[in-house]
Amino acid sequence: MSIAPTAAEAAKVAKQLGSYISEASKYGLAKRTQIIDPRLCSDVLTRLRPSLERHKGCILIDVNPGLGLWSEYLHKLVKPRQHILSNPSKHFYKPYIEPVIRRHEKSMLTSDMGLGEILHSDRFFGKASAQDELERTTTVNNDILVTINLAGPSQHNLKSIRGRQDQYFWNNLWASLVDGMRDDVFYRGLIRILAWVPDEAKYSIVPRSAEPVNRQSVQVQMIANVTEVAGGSVLLGDHAQRHRRPHQLEMEDLVDRGKPHAETDFSAARIDLPPLPAAVELQPNVATLANTDHIARFPWLDRLIELDRQVLEIDPTLHKDLELAKSSRRTWLVRSKDPVIKEWSHHYSVTRTKHAVYQRQLDLINEQRAIEAEWRSTPNDEDPRVAPLKDRAAEVVAQTNKMRKVDAAGVRKHIDSYRLYDNKASHWCSRTYNPLITHPREFAHATPTTLALLDIQPRPEFRQVFDTETKHAYLSHVLSHFCSRPATSMHELIESLLNSSGMDDFIATVPNLRNVRMGGWYNLHDLRPRTLSSRLWQDLALAYAEWPFRLSIDTLTFGMKNAKRSLEEHDQI
Repeated sequence: MSIAPTAAEAAKVAKQLGSYISEASKYGLAKRTQIIDPRLCSDVLTRLRPSLERHKGCILIDVNPGLGLWSEYLHKLVKPRQHILSNPSKHFYKPYIEPVIRRHEKSMLTSDMGLGEILHSDRFFGKASAQDELERTTTVNNDILVTINLAGPSQHNLKSIRGRQDQYFWNNLWASLVDGMRDDVFYRGLIRILAWVPDEAKYSIVPRSAEPVNRQSVQVQMIANVTEVAGGSVLLGDHAQRHRRPHQLEMEDLVDRGKPHAETDFSAARIDLPPLPAAVELQPNVATLANTDHIARFPWLDRLIELDRQVLEIDPTLHKDLELAKSSRRTWLVRSKDPVIKEWSHHYSVTRTKHAVYQRQLDLINEQRAIEAEWRSTPNDEDPRVAPLKDRAAEVVAQTNKMRKVDAAGVRKHIDSYRLYDNKASHWCSRTYNPLITHPREFAHATPTTLALLDIQPRPEFRQVFDTETKHAYLSHVLSHFCSRPATSMHELIESLLNSSGMDDFIATVPNLRNVRMGGWYNLHDLRPRTLSSRLWQDLALAYAEWPFRLSIDTLTFGMKNAKRSLEEHDQI
């Protein structure tokens, strides 16, 4: 098997593996989504090849290898001295996994142990060196590489609380770097992990806009650099709307990240299509709306198109006047009592109103972005250009507050998405390339879905900064408090954190919160948690840990002990 298979070879393998999984699914046996297309493995490893050089000859731990297709391609590239297949399910995947093992029998072996057990085992690694917990979690270990398939069925703990495997994984990753919580994943140092996850799950870890930012995504961002190497197109699926940003930002981002990498390196199917604008962003006329396939269509659009044809037949002159907006809606309704024309004019009016509101929102969003860009270009806040910028920013806030509540929330959401992008304050906005696009046909399951590959590289500086249980306790408390309401103003959240006491003094201990050049904002009433970078979260947590009127450590560690007890009830990964 070559690293780059021909199209015919790949199609033959994909058809064979897909048929096997499809047949097994009828009997409830295929419970984990499997990679079946060799071209996907080849393309992904072409993208990863430069960064995998440092892992040549390592110990490769392969959790849930399934059919073994990805396992063998990764093996050929990395050439590990030892390749451990964890939970290979040989009884089910025997026709495919056993030939893989035989071809690499000198270095490939199987184990029924989980990832944590393998890392603790003297059988595979010998006795661990006498490193303390802090040393292990601040030292990168390139001699171990992990790949894991987390696209399996929900699992449950001893209390039968069910949850997705990828959710347990992210929780365990965090707990492994929090003092005293777990010591399995990073027992032998900070190791790189290549994780295949359900495509819809990637958005909770690598959110593309400000709206879905949550505690888990903030935690992962603090402890590791996570890159989406491959995944489904954002143009597909019901989840797309929540991650939508203004079309001009989507286009700017897509083009910007595509420049460093020649698209000719991959087939057109691996390159994401330019995102389509939402219907509300387009000129509100039937001709434009009817000829574009929108993700975000108006619910009444199909009805409007149908009515438009009828009105054209009933009264062509009226149709032309209304289409060109020569008459007000009141005039339309007076001029005709025909129910078709009335319904048509109503839908047209609503469409135009929504477009006008969106344009007003966009003007405010662009103005705020221009203000912040100009502010970041100044050397300090004493610069004479800053005062006029504050006045302009105050006017943006005033105009936003005049809008309906839902429209104002949309303005703030998009302003926050621009802040994430311009400040590179999230994994998605700081990525160096666009992910390769995966397709449902490249995977097999009872209900075919798409997987995403996330490259997880832990950051040593996290434990270098948060090096005590006390700091961890206060960090967890701060994240719980602020991430529970990510769209609320920082001023309001800090006020409730401190119970309204000494607020100005506390804010003075976190100067970067008001530093526009560091991703903050001068007015905390207009800064929200979902835009904060890892650096600002770090500053905020450390400031609270030093605050004389903080909650007592006994109160906080009691909660952490309960969390640790709960984690111990879960099976290891």
